[in-house]
Amino acid sequence: MTTVIAAISAYALGCVCAGYYLVRLVAAEDIRKSGSGAAGATNVGRRLGAGGFAVTLAFDCAKGAAAAWTARQAGVDPLAAGLAVIAVVGGHVWPVQLGFRGGKGIAPSLGAFLVYDPRIVIAIAAVFALGYPLLRRFMICGLIAYAAAPLILLPLGMPGDVVATVAAVVAIVLVAHRGDLRAAVASARIRASDRRGTSG
Repeated sequence: MTTVIAAISAYALGCVCAGYYLVRLVAAEDIRKSGSGAAGATNVGRRLGAGGFAVTLAFDCAKGAAAAWTARQAGVDPLAAGLAVIAVVGGHVWPVQLGFRGGKGIAPSLGAFLVYDPRIVIAIAAVFALGYPLLRRFMICGLIAYAAAPLILLPLGMPGDVVATVAAVVAIVLVAHRGDLRAAVASARIRASDRRGTSG
């Protein structure tokens, strides 16, 4: 029962998409109808500028951290703590009150990971730092870093429940970014085709 309560509470917290309500309050618009169609900090920043980006990012990170911290303070077992982390990210991406259309999960997952186990964030940051100078594409490098995290944590001797939690969160984030991934693949194909045409 404690595990169920922790997961439901974390999901409900995740459903509070700050970007959606901030844009509704400031501009009386649905942020999901512009830009990338997401209710996260990046899309809010396109509409409201740096201030909107900062407020949304801070809130979304904080709610992820709050979900993980609350689970820890409640003294739940590792399984329940991991489910709380997964649930808060799931709530952000698929908020029930917004028709299951929210953000893309990066900010709340980073906030949750910082409390759940900071080594996860270190692993993600390390892969990003290595990849960005080569690719010079912020979003793609970030997603690669996320996808690589479970593979890096496993040989480092991290507990299986932690690796499983990270893998589940990574899956949610990648699904939420599927449109971006498709666009990146299409762009790469176009660039490759242009290079072949130029060389020919």
